[in-house]
Amino acid sequence: MKSLAPVLAAGLFLSTALSAEPEILLEQSFSSENRSLQQLPSSSAWFGSEPDGVLVNRKGLSSAPNRHLIAYFAETEKPLSLSPGESLTLKISFSVKEPLPKGGVFRVGLFDSQGKRVTEDGQGPNNPLFQNYRGYSAHLDINSPKALSFHRRTEGLSDKLIAGNEAFGEPLLRSTGSGASFDSEKIYTANFKLTRTAQGISLTCDIPELAGYEASVEDTHHPLTTFDTVVLYGARSGMSRFAIERVEIALSK
Repeated sequence: MKSLAPVLAAGLFLSTALSAEPEILLEQSFSSENRSLQQLPSSSAWFGSEPDGVLVNRKGLSSAPNRHLIAYFAETEKPLSLSPGESLTLKISFSVKEPLPKGGVFRVGLFDSQGKRVTEDGQGPNNPLFQNYRGYSAHLDINSPKALSFHRRTEGLSDKLIAGNEAFGEPLLRSTGSGASFDSEKIYTANFKLTRTAQGISLTCDIPELAGYEASVEDTHHPLTTFDTVVLYGARSGMSRFAIERVEIALSK
């Protein structure tokens, strides 16, 4: 009688391989038709904090500085909850126009809105509903010696969402990694990853096109594990405009 071990091993390997495939929560390239269309996972509606300055052009979703872009990648009041061993990864293709040497001027955030959502442009950089938002952000330095800082946002701190430092507590990690020079309007890739560990939440961020531009930290003091919101922000002190060509958000185990 032939042994079933090879067959079982092959089945186990196939099952493991299949389970390792990430779940795509959002995979969006921008066009004028889908900027305000909420149809996950191919499109999320994106809103600018000001009533003007946001448009879709050949570069993608383009924004004037000192504005945040916000979108939601889960159903209202049904945030994604990370289990131990799971990772949530935000991958964006972006560019900045006329970059200036400055720390923390391009920011990417993964938050939980706790059901308090904006539904149109022009809701402002500070709004009372943002008091409810909590999560993590990476603040990227441009043309500076260091790469980035990591921050945790907890509810009740500020009406500001991501633009003001008062929206965050003490940095989880300040001004670390190897900085680099950004070319104006060149497309870069930023990978911002949150992983649920036995001790808390591990944060990593890197730009593979820039050697050494990477950092990581683990939040074991007050880890946050639920997310439904992505926020992107560029400050006037570091650029004249930023553009998002593509966004992907994925859950992996």
